[in-house]
Amino acid sequence: MSWIPFKIGQPKKQIVPKTVERDFEREYGKLQQLEEQTKRLQKDLKKSTDADLAMSKSAVKISLDLLSNPLCEQDQDFLNMVTALDTAMKRMDAFNQEKVNQIQKTVIEPLKKFGSVFPSLNMAVKRREQALQDYRRLQAKVEKYEEKEKTGPVLAKLHQAREELRPVRDDFEAKNKQLLDEMPRFYNSRLDYFQPSFESLIRAQSPALKTHLMPAQPHSPHLRWLCHPLRRTSPSLPPAPTPEGSPVVGWDSCVGSYWLLWLNPSLRMGVESSSTRPLQQEKPAAPPAPHPLPGVKDEDRGQG
Repeated sequence: MSWIPFKIGQPKKQIVPKTVERDFEREYGKLQQLEEQTKRLQKDLKKSTDADLAMSKSAVKISLDLLSNPLCEQDQDFLNMVTALDTAMKRMDAFNQEKVNQIQKTVIEPLKKFGSVFPSLNMAVKRREQALQDYRRLQAKVEKYEEKEKTGPVLAKLHQAREELRPVRDDFEAKNKQLLDEMPRFYNSRLDYFQPSFESLIRAQSPALKTHLMPAQPHSPHLRWLCHPLRRTSPSLPPAPTPEGSPVVGWDSCVGSYWLLWLNPSLRMGVESSSTRPLQQEKPAAPPAPHPLPGVKDEDRGQG
């Protein structure tokens, strides 16, 4: 017969039913996965808010750099255009600051509070495991005396072992029952806890869709002039969204045009050389098939 040292001190009979142990492992595994997902969500939200703030700060810096460009001193229309961009970027930066503060209070902090429960849960599971080990050790001790010859000293030790076993068994059963009751309840309450935070996250971002991502009515012709020719020469840019009954040029398309203007020297030279010409006189030679640009009149499109 082979000798298995790991079974020394272990009771012969199963003191915890396999179904109970399986249910416990399943519920605890679900909570471990929830803890990992909560940490990941909190980390990703922090990265997202930091990226939002960095993006808006960079946009403000770009607009300030454009304002200091010598071209602003030579062309009043270009100065007005860059001033409008600077105002929009500062407004976006202020909105991002407010949005990040709201997300911090209503989403990130509740996530931290929710995550603070898991260390206590893990400690309770460790206490339950320790109680189970004590229970098994004393149960094995009782079984050892039960197998011996029933003499006076053996019966006395058996009685003492049973007295030691009773409170340990009651303690384990209480801890096990409490965890089996509370773990599923805590796991099922996650939706009720997180739903207000996720609603607040959506509400914090919804003003951006209305204020910044939706098109803005241009207040001067030079916005149409800037967005129109560059979108024709860069058909890969997506068309700006247009609300019903409001033919406008999206501010996002104009910002994309600014980037093209300052990153493409040929476009920049073309704009600088034609900046003093009226918008109606723009007649590029044989332009490619343009994407339809809302808010640009036929006389502004030019003839191929």
